[in-house]
Amino acid sequence: MEDSIAQITELDFSFLIYIFIKLGILTGVYFWSKRLNQNWRTVINVGIIILVIRMILFQNPLAWYLYTHTLDPEVIGWRQSSVLYDEFTQFKKHENVESLAIGSSQVGFIYGFESDRESNLVVKSLAGIGPVDLYLYRHNIQKYNPKRILLYLSDFDMGRAPTLESIKLSPAQGIHFPDVYFDLRQHFSGERFIDTIKEMLVGEFFPEYKYSFIFKGYIDQFFNKKKVFPTPLAKMSSEEHEQYQFEQLKTVIDEENIGTNLYYLKKFISFFEQKGISVVIFEGQYHPKAYTEYNLIVKNKVQEEFENLEKVHSNLNFVPNSELIWFEASDFRDAYHVTHEAGKRFIEKARSLEVLKN
Repeated sequence: MEDSIAQITELDFSFLIYIFIKLGILTGVYFWSKRLNQNWRTVINVGIIILVIRMILFQNPLAWYLYTHTLDPEVIGWRQSSVLYDEFTQFKKHENVESLAIGSSQVGFIYGFESDRESNLVVKSLAGIGPVDLYLYRHNIQKYNPKRILLYLSDFDMGRAPTLESIKLSPAQGIHFPDVYFDLRQHFSGERFIDTIKEMLVGEFFPEYKYSFIFKGYIDQFFNKKKVFPTPLAKMSSEEHEQYQFEQLKTVIDEENIGTNLYYLKKFISFFEQKGISVVIFEGQYHPKAYTEYNLIVKNKVQEEFENLEKVHSNLNFVPNSELIWFEASDFRDAYHVTHEAGKRFIEKARSLEVLKN
């Protein structure tokens, strides 16, 4: 209960002004439509009803808070669940943001998933987010107007192939959609890509379609689909799941994916360079037992690329592991994520660096 009250007090209630303005306009349209014939009145009334329903379902923080706390991530997907929470946080107050830490769940576990108001740190963690997603979130991130952006990227982020499924969940691109299409077309093609673009375009105009996983999630939960039709991961014990994560880290990393991820990371950095916002890349890590000889080769290649980026972009600072801390096996709760204590040590070390003092 206390947590819910705290979340509510952090909201920026200016969204109510927009809701009242929209309701006022819709009311005016409703009374104006009475001058028209029956057919046109029906069409307009249906449109008004749809817009009001959208305000209830998608344009207020209470709806997103409800979805976040009543939908099981294992039913709808961890990425989908983190998107719901991120939509809720859009309605929070974001004033004088000193640093915005954005990244995958690794970032969430390091920073504890919570923003620190004393140090003006905002944490934006979305499961599985990679460089392509960062590029698609650039305008969304700009709304926070941060002084600097903190990234946590490793060979795992730069060496795994981007997934088209997650691209569909990115924020609406609006007038930037054509640019996004042409940029994505540089490294994606084929029927699946075209289908993804179509779904993105439909989602721009119809949030009911984009967030259809919400309604499907409630239906799946009602029929207890997770128990009746458990996924292979759900059937695994904690030990088997951890072993699965290790195998993933040993097999999904491929040097051939670096070029694609680097292309969109450069786009992301250049965008904020034009806005005068600095970007800090902390070299990421995962469980030491998951590093193979090939992974280490990719790790060194990625480190070289980050160092080259730092030379080209005036707003970029790259901080390698040697200047931070090396996580040991005991610092990890699983193959990817560090413990709360290890995250606190990382934050303390990071705050002592000059790149976060300027």
